[in-house]
Amino acid sequence: SKFRSLDKSNKWLWKKLRKITGLRNINLYNSWEVEDITTSENFDGFKHMPRLKDDLITKADKLYGHSLALHFSSLEAQKLAASEFFKDVIAKFDGHIECMRHNKTAPLKFVLYSAHDMTLSSFLSALEIFDGVNPPYASTLF
Repeated sequence: SKFRSLDKSNKWLWKKLRKITGLRNINLYNSWEVEDITTSENFDGFKHMPRLKDDLITKADKLYGHSLALHFSSLEAQKLAASEFFKDVIAKFDGHIECMRHNKTAPLKFVLYSAHDMTLSSFLSALEIFDGVNPPYASTLF
């Protein structure tokens, strides 16, 4: 599969990241852990490992974004991954439309969702607007 091929072609990166970070099992599926650790460290004012260069972090994150695109490349995968989230979004829209039909004020004027990158990626994929780039931390969609 494309996923396995992408994972295998980047074995050099996973090996290098394992050596630098001490993480035991870095691969395409969990390469997000590298950016997760460094983002948390930066947020808390810590410097990450000097041998862990920004280009390695960026490469691992881009590859993770590609893996998300591969995960959600089929309509079935998109539906499965985002189904509960979609159900809630659609229910909110339906409720608002129903209120408008009956000239009533909608009970909710604003809805805020919080989700993980996997949920955002599947949502964007289902809308056919996912660009293959992992949504950054604290992303906002309007």
